[in-house]
Amino acid sequence: MNRIPAKHRKPSAKRVSATVSGAAIAIALVASVSAAGTASAGEQGAGGNPFRTAAESVRPSLVLVTGRMRRMKEVQGFRKIGIVASEDGLVISDGSIRSEDYETTDLAIALSDGTSLPCSYVGKDDDLNLAFLQIGKLDGRKLVPLKFGRDASAVPDIGDGLIAVSLLDDTPPFLPKVDRGMATARTRDPLRPVQTDLDQRGELDLPCPVLDSSGRTVVGLLAPGAASLLIPAPSVAALAARPPRESEDGGEKAWLGIVMQALTPDLAEYWKIPEGKGVVVGAVVPGAPVESAGIKPGDVITSFDGWQIPISNDSELPVLIRRVKSTPVGKTVRLAVYRDGERRVLEIKLGARPKSGLLADTFEDHDLGIAVREITLDHRLRMNLAPSDGGVLVDRIEPAGWVALAGMRTYDIIQRVDNVACGNVTAFRETIERLKKDRPKKIVFMVKRGVDSEFVVATPDWDKKTEDEEE
Repeated sequence: MNRIPAKHRKPSAKRVSATVSGAAIAIALVASVSAAGTASAGEQGAGGNPFRTAAESVRPSLVLVTGRMRRMKEVQGFRKIGIVASEDGLVISDGSIRSEDYETTDLAIALSDGTSLPCSYVGKDDDLNLAFLQIGKLDGRKLVPLKFGRDASAVPDIGDGLIAVSLLDDTPPFLPKVDRGMATARTRDPLRPVQTDLDQRGELDLPCPVLDSSGRTVVGLLAPGAASLLIPAPSVAALAARPPRESEDGGEKAWLGIVMQALTPDLAEYWKIPEGKGVVVGAVVPGAPVESAGIKPGDVITSFDGWQIPISNDSELPVLIRRVKSTPVGKTVRLAVYRDGERRVLEIKLGARPKSGLLADTFEDHDLGIAVREITLDHRLRMNLAPSDGGVLVDRIEPAGWVALAGMRTYDIIQRVDNVACGNVTAFRETIERLKKDRPKKIVFMVKRGVDSEFVVATPDWDKKTEDEEE
């Protein structure tokens, strides 16, 4: 297996601690664990030891997610922790297993008995950085899903003791390890409302379950990207009941089409907004639903479809995003908007979110050493591109490849190849395939780089066998 990049590498196994006085406690369990039913803390009994109780109850629900990340000719394996969320094979894992930066292949779930079962990618919650996978065929095996309660009153408060359970290593049968801590603060982040002092040394594999101080109740998850912030169990339970699906990332989710910031108390006081909370429109995406309703930069939106927007801090913005996404596409909603001190109510018909970068069309050619992708709205916003800027986006370039030696750069926009317009990935692929048959001495690319248009001239070495010919 090739070496895994540091940001994707699984932490190495740490030595077992024999004391409960430190921050981390590793427990290697030799007792047998039930292989059927729903894992709920305390079922096994642990002689009053809450750490052993937590580890024993969670252990049957921990699995290993394996796969490969492919970027040009570089292929690297990964192994990440997974949590069984349903009896039919839904698994929660690290959201980084899927990215625009690489292609993910050969996904599988390794069980504690050493069995490996193929699985498919379901989708990702970008806000929480959690990926959802589905095992295809269980072949009669019974999984033990972890039970996430829906009682909002179980969300920990300041000073409550917590126990996080992760894996000691990635060799079946998996051995659990625990980290003890407490809830140290309540945050303004509605998605992760509890700050903890867990995993201060970065030794836990994430995501991992967190239980209360008795080790008997799962209160939430720690997830990559915000390791000390707790995602409450009711939120996880809702996601497991209806996981985000990649196919829904585009046409089935509603959006407003604005760039926004929170209406802070200072801004609300300055503009004399009586509601005191809402969002300030920073920019309007051309063609977005709010544009037809007349929304302009500088407007303050205080309510959405009769719901008062409870936002006064940028960390709370995902609340409105999720509210909009959960509203049916095509529904007409009312927005309460302040402009120049005057309150008005505007109606807009919600449209579908444009395709995201993860769903963009892509094409990769190893002989040229280039990978391109469709230009989606997120790239247009990030790169400040006009709707009329057509072409394909250079996503990756192989070092020392033909186009790299010619001076091509990532994020160049290829608009023409061999004087043929390439307005989309299909046109680009067809042009490249024709040129590989014709074998010209030079290939000329017209690219948009920033505000300038330039020509990049590649000199292919056709005498050297291409990768396709070698196969």
